[in-house]
Amino acid sequence: MTTLIYCADGNRRFAEIALRHGYKYGAQLPNTVYFPPMFTDQNWRNPDRPGYMAAVQKFRPALATVLDWEREEQLPDVLDWAEEAAQWVTEAVILIPKVVGGVKRLPREICGKQVRLGYAAATTFSGTPVPISEFRDWPVHCLGGGPANQMDLARSLDVQSADGNYIQSMARKYAQFYSPSASRAKNRSWPTLTGAGLLVEWDAPYVAFELTCIAVPMAWNGCTGQQIWSAQLEFLRSIGIEPIAHQERLFTTASFKRCAKCGRELPISEYHRKDRARLRSDCKDCWNFYRAKRYAEKPHSVRPLRTPEQREQHRIATRRQRLAKVLTQK
Repeated sequence: MTTLIYCADGNRRFAEIALRHGYKYGAQLPNTVYFPPMFTDQNWRNPDRPGYMAAVQKFRPALATVLDWEREEQLPDVLDWAEEAAQWVTEAVILIPKVVGGVKRLPREICGKQVRLGYAAATTFSGTPVPISEFRDWPVHCLGGGPANQMDLARSLDVQSADGNYIQSMARKYAQFYSPSASRAKNRSWPTLTGAGLLVEWDAPYVAFELTCIAVPMAWNGCTGQQIWSAQLEFLRSIGIEPIAHQERLFTTASFKRCAKCGRELPISEYHRKDRARLRSDCKDCWNFYRAKRYAEKPHSVRPLRTPEQREQHRIATRRQRLAKVLTQK
């Protein structure tokens, strides 16, 4: 069972929503936190070892990352960080290898605590050049990324925990929520509230975030998109929000149509894109036959074949033109 961690600091209300739906709390330290973090992360761009280790000693999390192993010569420092953090964590130390071929040199345990490898799934922030094959047969912690990316990774590796604040960013910036293939919105994985027919006058980012917190654990447990959408609708009705019905486009509800040229009854997908919503239209076969006929009837100029002497003269003339152009520019 993968442990899902909401990793963000500085916003109590988002954290309360995530914890209410089964997420564990994580944060980058030292920063402002409102609950004891189960997972702690350090700032890989500007490492602050004294401040980070003091925070780890204070909170004693189950999981804690250490300095990223980005260069070959960093390994002694990384292991030194890990030995210090292992004194305070209760479950595992997370090493983040970014040196190709270096995973086999890492220990399985440090000071009696499990070593878990951190795989950076959020490629836009800090991806890893290490191939995924090196992480096999290791317990893995998924660092960042969207829910779909993390679940794809879990199909290939032993992902025991996953963190991130991608779901908060989608809710706070765009009022989008995770709902795989359940709503009739244009973006079927991350629909906006208005795109799903939801009119939310107040606290739209928090409503979108709570819908995502409902959906993601269900998706990890193998629930279908319709089951997830039903659970989200139940929550919306409990807070007094009812989706507005979407108007269907004309003729798109029909599953079959008769071609105006050949007379065959074919599925809508077999029609030309521009003709799918028309009452009388041509199927793809008739459309392609019409285009081929038009092309065959169009006059085409025939280029005469050149003799070897003509080809050589053309080559020499072309080279002279290029040389003259270069000399003119100088």
